[in-house]
Amino acid sequence: MNAKTLFNSFISVVLPLSCSSCSKALAVYPLPLCHDCKKKLLDSSSKPVITYTKRCKVTSCAKYENLMKACVRGFKYSGNREILGVFSDIIGSSDIRENIDLIVPIPIHSSKLRERGYNQSELISMVLAKKLSLPVSTHTITKIRRTHQQTGLSKKRRMENLKGSFLVVDRSSVSGKSVLIVDDILTTGATMNECSKALIAAGARRVTGFTLAKTMH
Repeated sequence: MNAKTLFNSFISVVLPLSCSSCSKALAVYPLPLCHDCKKKLLDSSSKPVITYTKRCKVTSCAKYENLMKACVRGFKYSGNREILGVFSDIIGSSDIRENIDLIVPIPIHSSKLRERGYNQSELISMVLAKKLSLPVSTHTITKIRRTHQQTGLSKKRRMENLKGSFLVVDRSSVSGKSVLIVDDILTTGATMNECSKALIAAGARRVTGFTLAKTMH
């Protein structure tokens, strides 16, 4: 028995773990989903969802529903960063055929970053960058104004809420480049559009988007 197997066995006895979705006991630590639920999640993301917003084309791994919705919410709001390992498999199977020079995660306001402890879009970007062998810039664009919660707002209100909230602080990093902006969920496209607007104004040649999931409105 190797050290990793011994550690997993020890953890399963001392700290019994259950699947984040169906609560079935897990035999392996630290996988947050049982094998059946993981398979369901991977199957749900077998066909990417393509959306054309006002300013950019966005590729989403799956629809924001059922198990994917529960996993993304756990990742975003409940600190379940272990699920990133499963998302890594989903991202790894996604088919992105864009010519990209740089990956830029959608920023969150500094106050929200302090509350949450991490920017989920940045973590997704790191996984995507590894798959595509591309650089990530976490300091190109910043959110200069804390906006109201987007959930429940109409498309028009979302656009008004986000207007002027993003600022490109390093124009040289995007000038003349094709940029892929990354977020967790695509709803109305308001966030992607506002970030795209700021990046194009700063000199980006082209902007496309990527998200884990897309709500179906």
